[in-house]
Amino acid sequence: MMNRRYSLPVHFSTYITILIGIALFSVKNFLSIEGEWGIEDHYLVKPLTGLHLLTTPFLIFFVGSIFHFHIYLKLKHKTKELRPSGYLLIFSFVLMAFSGISIQILMSAEIRETSVKIHNVATFSWIIFYGVHHFNGRKTK
Repeated sequence: MMNRRYSLPVHFSTYITILIGIALFSVKNFLSIEGEWGIEDHYLVKPLTGLHLLTTPFLIFFVGSIFHFHIYLKLKHKTKELRPSGYLLIFSFVLMAFSGISIQILMSAEIRETSVKIHNVATFSWIIFYGVHHFNGRKTK
């Protein structure tokens, strides 16, 4: 069981980042504006991207604290309660974080598009695994 002092910031930053990410995905993929020279991004794309980039470091920091105060301690004490959804969370989070960073730093359009697809799939799986892990953990208490 995780200490509430460590779990609340993780849950808060996760849900905020998820909500902003879903809004950004929706605006970027489903809303576009007919501009003077053709189809343009919606005017909310830039502010939502900025918010997403501001909230994500908090998520990474708090997941790091969970790794230290939750996962590492379980591995150190050889606890038998390791759940498969936890392993899937770690894998999807690492994939999500690295693909998100690659979206920002890669220059090639083809590689960026691939990174965006990987990021979207990893994020979708992170959301599912996070919900499963969070709510299955609450059920066992």
